[in-house]
Amino acid sequence: MDNKDYYALLGITANADNETIKIAYRRAARKYHPDVSREPNAEEVFKAVNEAYEVLSNPLKREKFDRLYQSWQVERATFTYTASSSHSKTTINPPPPADHSAPKSKLGGLLDLLFGTANKPPVKRTVRKASKNMPQIASVRLTLEDVYLGAIKTIKLPTGENIQVKIPQGIEEGKKIRLPGKGLQKGDLHLKIQLIEHPLFTVQEQDLHLTLPVAPWEAALGSKITIPGLGGPLQLTIPSNITSGQKLRLKGQGMPSAELTGDLIVTIQIETPPIQSDRERDFYLHMAQHFDWTPRAHF
Repeated sequence: MDNKDYYALLGITANADNETIKIAYRRAARKYHPDVSREPNAEEVFKAVNEAYEVLSNPLKREKFDRLYQSWQVERATFTYTASSSHSKTTINPPPPADHSAPKSKLGGLLDLLFGTANKPPVKRTVRKASKNMPQIASVRLTLEDVYLGAIKTIKLPTGENIQVKIPQGIEEGKKIRLPGKGLQKGDLHLKIQLIEHPLFTVQEQDLHLTLPVAPWEAALGSKITIPGLGGPLQLTIPSNITSGQKLRLKGQGMPSAELTGDLIVTIQIETPPIQSDRERDFYLHMAQHFDWTPRAHF
């Protein structure tokens, strides 16, 4: 079976119901998430926990896994893990002859480390305290306005203390702000920047992108429109006869950085007004009769 004991990894028994599996998965995912965990091999265990939940939460995959799991238990020593809220008990039966042992994968070796094998008891694990040399990372969620203008945010530290943190203007997603001595055991805390999705703007490198709905007459005749900007309202001049999909660029209105400031790129999207009266229907009929033009002339 390649020694992938998903039940043991989540700390549950083979007869666990769906709710128990879900609760065990959430507990394990929080414990081993690479951004917060200080457990050895946290990233690898986190991947294994997700793999276990993907299989055990799917009835068809779980049925197939259970068949392989039972065969594997016959071929190898039987491991029984009785989960509790604080610890697990392990019962180990005498191992079969070495020639009949199932092959071990990278994950199998990891499970041996966590739960032990028939020939080697589990490694006694101790809680490792955070030290100054141990990287401590937390996430801080920011709006585009926070990044565009710079901001002061109240951050709750792992110690429970609230402090004010200055968010530098133009900081990019994924970058970190170092807070010396603000982690556990007076270690350094690194705040990882995460951007909250904006309802109007998207970011590509230093450029901001905005899709702008315009009326047919604004597109045909040209117009000046007030549009939103992260720093406040902006004036945009739309040339006559512009078409949907064309882009207009406002220099220097994108995201700032130490090296350069990006642009605001506006994509035109012409919206057709709906007919809500006989008069408006007549107006469309008049346009159809008046214009000697078709949008499909190139077909």
